Amino acid sequence: SHIASSFQKRSLENPKSLILAMEKSGKFSAKKLEMMVSSLEGFEAPKLTLEQYATPPSISAMVISQIISETPDYKKMRVLDLGAGTGALGLAAIAGGFAFLTAVEIENVAIEALIRNVEAAGVEEQVEVIQADVRHLQAGVLGDICLMNPPFGTSLNEGIDMEFIKKGLELTLGPLYVIHKKTVTKNL
Repeated sequence: SHIASSFQKRSLENPKSLILAMEKSGKFSAKKLEMMVSSLEGFEAPKLTLEQYATPPSISAMVISQIISETPDYKKMRVLDLGAGTGALGLAAIAGGFAFLTAVEIENVAIEALIRNVEAAGVEEQVEVIQADVRHLQAGVLGDICLMNPPFGTSLNEGIDMEFIKKGLELTLGPLYVIHKKTVTKNL
């Protein structure tokens, strides 16, 4: 319909409007969440050496929807996003109602896009961005749950996926949610 398409167009220009709409209604909407993630800036020139790739908005919304359905106290929880990239997964968690996000990313261009996405979503008070190599983070709890869409550990970076997973377990109180490629899950 005309109303839906004009709403979607406005929303794509301003991710903050969708977050505010979900907060105001008090209802979680996977579709609005997917639309918000679609409005975020992605990778301009992904780096093959870092296995950079965007988490598709539909996947981000599906993962966050599933976590919300399984987690009664999610609105009180801190999320750790390791290998955050431009923020699709972590910002979907914030838009879905999680309390706080710590996003860890190594690469400068992705960090700059992540910060722009945080600002565009208007959630600066709920997000901490850390530029670091995930593998070198100091032990300590940074979140109640951990989300990641890590490098898959293909032949270029074999085993890096397991390093991300181990680090996620060290830095999180609760569950770890990992998006992974089935063909490289031999160590899981």
